[in-house]
This record gives sequence, structure tokens and C-alpha cells, in this order.
Amino acid sequence: MKLFAILAVVLFIGAAVADHVDLYAGEITNEQCVPSSGFLGGVWGNAGLSVDWAEQVALIHLTHSIPVSEALSVASLYLSAKGTNAAEVLWTFTSSNVYGQDDTSAASPCFASVDFSDRDYTQSEIDAIQFALSNGQGYIQFGGPAPYTECAARAQIYSVPSFGATLKAEAKLNGENEVPPFNGTATGSAKAYYDSSDSVLQISAKWGTTEGDVGARQVHLHYGAAGSTGIKVMYLSLEGNNKGSAETFINAYAASQIVASATYVNVHSDFNEQTSVAGELRGQLFITEFNPSSASSMVLAFSAVFVALIAALL
Repeated sequence: MKLFAILAVVLFIGAAVADHVDLYAGEITNEQCVPSSGFLGGVWGNAGLSVDWAEQVALIHLTHSIPVSEALSVASLYLSAKGTNAAEVLWTFTSSNVYGQDDTSAASPCFASVDFSDRDYTQSEIDAIQFALSNGQGYIQFGGPAPYTECAARAQIYSVPSFGATLKAEAKLNGENEVPPFNGTATGSAKAYYDSSDSVLQISAKWGTTEGDVGARQVHLHYGAAGSTGIKVMYLSLEGNNKGSAETFINAYAASQIVASATYVNVHSDFNEQTSVAGELRGQLFITEFNPSSASSMVLAFSAVFVALIAALL
């Protein structure tokens, strides 16, 4: 009986650790509203979402730069794909100072939470919410001053690798991937490795002879889906005319964009005006290997060893 009691306690501890907090992040823009809103314009912040399923509490963290007079008034979570609107709200977040009304400083971090313990979700309902959020099917929508009370801005959110998770991604570089496409002959490849335990991204790229053999001018990692353009995330240091690499700290939002295949490597050359602006070679990073956090499995393994030792002593 003692052995079974010990086993139950140890497995309970393992299950508690396994019941982790899910993390998501996304970029806040007015253009994501459906239809697009005219509120402020452009990219102006990031949103993070953490969901603690054990405590049944969700927290959003916002970093933005907006005037006090243009303060947002409400934030709600919906389940729907990018470019579409959900039929109903999942959760609405509340706080006395979520949206910067009391803080005039730029990029002021703000928080808001929701307690969903009264929803009495079944396990299948929780599974459905987790599945939607982990597959980029969730967004946070922000109401604002008239005429943007329903949607002033919106952030499609994507899963963030948990602590201890690692991932690898690769890209094929060519001119056809450029926006607009470039009719060049050079090709190349890029590889990325991310370790969430230290939030460091390592990335390297190599390519063949550029048009006119002028060599690369700059190489960047950008935010952006295939067929679109986005802001620079980081610069790669050039190693001669045909290689580049970088190693740097990235935040949770950047990691989530790699998971969502929403980053690309762009090689710029001075061959002509087009490549000077748009780039000559480009490739979308796609995940080739993903290893989730091993914390839970380590605890369960330790539990098994612990039970074996106790059994041997009884």
C-alpha cells in the first residue's frame, strides 16, 4: 500500500509539471482588422498571451506606442484564421490600466487578464481551444475610439516554443521568391537553429554567384509570409561574397513567427536598382525539426527511478 501511495504522489507531481502554461505572441496592426481599419496605421506593437490551464487564467501583455487620446478600450480573444472574423468572442480581458490610458510613455507595457474558471470547459473543449491557438487560428482584437469601437487593431497570435524547446528551419533561396520576382540564375540556402532555453537564434546562409558577380551587399532576416514583404529582424554578417551568418537573442514574438513560417532570408546585391531595393535572392524559413520542452518527461523519468528505489527499500 505504501508503494502505491508513493507512486500516486509522484505521478501527481509529474502530471502537475506536465500541465504547463501555453504561450502565444503576435504583431498588432490595424491592417489585420476585417475590414482593415484606419486607426493610427502601420505596425505599432506586439501582443503576448499566456494561458494557465491549471489555474484557468489567461493573461495578455501588450507593448505599444499610442497617444493617450487614442487609447484602446477593450481587448477580446477570438478563434479564427487570419483574414477571417469569428462569429463570437471567446474571452474578454479586463484591467484598470490595460491600454495605456494612464501612461503617456512610448512602448508602455500593459497587462490584462481573464478568469475562465466559471466556463466549466470539458476536456474536449479545452483540446479544441488549444488546437486552434497552436495552429495560428486565434487573434486578439482591440476596440478603440469611434469609429473604431469594434476593431481598431488586431493581432493574429502564434504558438511560442516553451522553455527548453529547440527547433531547426531551412530556406531555399532564389529570385522567384522575391517580391516582385527577380529573373536571376543564382540560388542558395539558409539554415536556422533556435534554443528557447537561452532565446538565441543561430542562422547561416550561402548562395551562388549573384548577377554580374558583384557579390552581396546586405543579408537580412525579415518578418513576412511568402509573397509579402516585412520589416528587418536581424542582419547577417557577410563572409566573403557568398556566405553570411548571425547569432543573436530574439524575443518570443520572433520565435513564434519562425514557427508560423512567417520569416524569410533576403540577399541584397548591387546588380541593379531592383535588387538594391527588393533583393536578388529570397527564401521562406520552414520548420524541419521541432523538439518540445523535455521538462515534463524528465520529471516523469525521475519519478519512475524514485519509485523503483523506494520499492527496493520496502
